Amino acid sequence: MDYIPVIDLKGVADKIIQVSDGLLLIPDSDLTLWYSVAAEIRKALNGIGFMYLKNHGIKLEEISAAFSASEAFFKLSEATKSKYKKNPEISSHGWVQPGQELLHPNSVFELRECFDIAGNERFYPTPNEHTNFREVMEKLENEGKSLMRKLLKLLGLSLELEDTDYFIKCSRHLDSDKLFIIPPIPHDLQVIPGTVRCAQHTDYEILTLLFQDDVGGLEVKDMNGKWIPATPIPNTILVNTGDLLQFWTNGYYPATLHRGGNS
Repeated sequence: MDYIPVIDLKGVADKIIQVSDGLLLIPDSDLTLWYSVAAEIRKALNGIGFMYLKNHGIKLEEISAAFSASEAFFKLSEATKSKYKKNPEISSHGWVQPGQELLHPNSVFELRECFDIAGNERFYPTPNEHTNFREVMEKLENEGKSLMRKLLKLLGLSLELEDTDYFIKCSRHLDSDKLFIIPPIPHDLQVIPGTVRCAQHTDYEILTLLFQDDVGGLEVKDMNGKWIPATPIPNTILVNTGDLLQFWTNGYYPATLHRGGNS
């Protein structure tokens, strides 16, 4: 498979499913549809390891609001953003400035910045610095948790596990997010030799939900070792496998290499 398939979650992600102790209870009348979607997911993740989700159930206005809020944050002065800088020795939460983290051991410098939202100890810009950053991000986080729980259920179904809630039960941290941006390169910027935008890497978690704008730039390494573009598709979410899922499935769902542009 040298393309990224589109999975339609209509009737699955956009439907309210009963929850008991954090586990999803699917009506028998819906199981056929869920197993059908799970089979498509199995083919995608066992192949290229990426998939687009349409009819995913997350409100488009909340995604748009998050894009606007994150753009506004990254436009703040470096002095303001530095007040919320991530210190890995203390927390996994906070702003990561360009060059602070390298995704590949051969990277010299990476022109990207992000804001990690993770753990119980969180700190956000004050209202006078950014009017609605926390409110917008928490709304999207809650929507993402709901979708992720359904995807974890679908993973169990896709592997026809005896306990189809296995992945939900094993996932202790469904509360971590990363805002990520690759800023434009100024024409007068003196670029250090060896600088890349976002180096090739695999993600470390189970699954990544990637909300794309219309700019694009992400590339995925297919099964033949060829880099192909993950061209944004309107109103979809791009999903990819991570190292933890590869470990849990003994490589059946491999973590796929990807990069931000020609790195």
